[in-house]
Amino acid sequence: MSSTAKQVHPMDILSIVDGYHEAINARQIGGIATSLTETAVLVADGIGVFEGRDAIIDGLRAYFDETEHPRIAYSRGEAVSQRAVRTLWTIAGSNADASPRMGEEIVFLDRDGFVEKVIVRDRTPANAA
Repeated sequence: MSSTAKQVHPMDILSIVDGYHEAINARQIGGIATSLTETAVLVADGIGVFEGRDAIIDGLRAYFDETEHPRIAYSRGEAVSQRAVRTLWTIAGSNADASPRMGEEIVFLDRDGFVEKVIVRDRTPANAA
């Protein structure tokens, strides 16, 4: 590990994921991008798979452009391993015709504390599998 790499301790991963969520809610594209590895993957129910930082950022930009400013409420994360955090989320209806949604998300970090994979599961009753 290089001397510039940040060590990730079990208590730190919750703060890292909180920062990632804060950047999403603030629509801070730069903050989101710097939290992702170049080869990060986002898998989102009903939306698809985005492979690579650029694809994820492009997908988020499209989402932000298509929706009013939805505030995503995240539960306090729980560490499910030394490098993975699970949170529950809810989104109030963001557009006039949108119903509230809820689900879970698991964020996986690399050994340096950058987001390498995100799995988003929509658990809204009509969408739950």
